[in-house]
Amino acid sequence: YYLALLSWSLGRVDLAETYFRSCGDSPDYAPFYIARGNLFRNSSPANAERDYRNAINIGPNEWRAYRTLASWYQQKGQFAQALDILTPAAGRFSSSYVVLFDYAETLLLNRRFDESLSILDTLTILPFEGAGYGRQRYREACVLAAIDRMNKGQPAQALPLLAKAK
Repeated sequence: YYLALLSWSLGRVDLAETYFRSCGDSPDYAPFYIARGNLFRNSSPANAERDYRNAINIGPNEWRAYRTLASWYQQKGQFAQALDILTPAAGRFSSSYVVLFDYAETLLLNRRFDESLSILDTLTILPFEGAGYGRQRYREACVLAAIDRMNKGQPAQALPLLAKAK
């Protein structure tokens, strides 16, 4: 495993793949499966997904395993599957703003605007090095919830949401 990581970091992807393959499915370390899945995500997507699932099975207390698989599904446009992964993770890791933010973002992608907004309302995300992703998602959730209210013929409920988006 460590030889695979070292080879990969040195740009020797072919050698890293060989080392990862030689490990088989014997490691009982969730980050191993996350790393191997990341290496093979383009060349062998089915194996990458299997590795991400193995990471959750082996390390159910590793929030990064849930996040990685959910991100995998989001990138493939499979937002319902991402939500299926993050729903239990949000309960299990309720003190992790990272997991809760991912959960809120995935709710937003599944057009569950009010639920997303109710989670985003509880999070405090400090901007770092110019990062504004928390504020951006919050504004999106407010605007999309307002549009949803307008489509439902509830303009009076949409206005406060637009005000929150400022």
